[in-house]
Amino acid sequence: MELGINGTGETVVFSPAPAMPGLLPAPPDAAAQLGRIARNAAGTFCWCEQSWRAPLVWPQPSQRPEEYLRLLYGVGPATDRRLRREGWRSIPSLVQHPRWGRQASLLEQSLQNQEWVELVRRGLPDGLLLGIVDPGQAVFLDIETCGLESTQPAFLVGLAWWEEKPGCWRLLQLLARDYSEEAAILTQAAGILEQFRLLFTFNGKSFDVRFLRERAAYYGLELPASLLHVDLLPHARRWLRPHLRDCRLATIQAEVLGEPRPGDIPGSLVPEYYRRYVETGDAAWVAGILYHNALDLKAMSQLLPYVQAMV
Repeated sequence: MELGINGTGETVVFSPAPAMPGLLPAPPDAAAQLGRIARNAAGTFCWCEQSWRAPLVWPQPSQRPEEYLRLLYGVGPATDRRLRREGWRSIPSLVQHPRWGRQASLLEQSLQNQEWVELVRRGLPDGLLLGIVDPGQAVFLDIETCGLESTQPAFLVGLAWWEEKPGCWRLLQLLARDYSEEAAILTQAAGILEQFRLLFTFNGKSFDVRFLRERAAYYGLELPASLLHVDLLPHARRWLRPHLRDCRLATIQAEVLGEPRPGDIPGSLVPEYYRRYVETGDAAWVAGILYHNALDLKAMSQLLPYVQAMV
């Protein structure tokens, strides 16, 4: 997938963060050339791009969407089991049912028209979405902001996706070098998200996507409304809460995926890092944020093999 930019080609070089009480320095490997200045209709911003090699494990659902009878209003677990015992194993088969036929006929049309957003609203499980979307049409999202309320700006939009050729994960981070560049990164992010069908986040339904939509609305922008969305956090909580001290992404990456995060900064310090970067102009402060954001996106991609178990 080509995601071209029109920019000056100016290079941004990061140096190690200065040691200060209460703040962790950026890891040494983050002190490298990470981006260049790009421009779009809303202004300039920093385009930071890299890739990593890891296998893609795309879980295959045990059911097709048309076999999920609970899309019918009024069909719960007990009715689902009874209908299957009677031989009604798909929504198209129920079109002839004396009670469920009319509703099944409408659902069959929605399935044929691939009205997935509406079907998700009706209760189509997250796990079944993986069977209708090609891996190359899925994108992972993680943002960094100046606070938890959308009255504060977002300054970093991180995106990651799988590219079959050359067979690697691609990481793109859109960075606002100061508060005035927020509109530019939101404009660019909206354009990129339009090229995908399925969005993965970790707490995105409560935070990331809601926050981005509200900040975009502030500038008169809109994010794609047709994106299917799988938020991994509630599934991870249901699956892992009995076994872990908490369900933070860093904890899951260290204790479940076996990848500790040495040199990572706590998420609570991200706004302070960015404030110091804006005040001093020392790009070293933002290197630690980029590193933290990249680790979150990589951890989300590593959760893919567990999606079926979680959902």
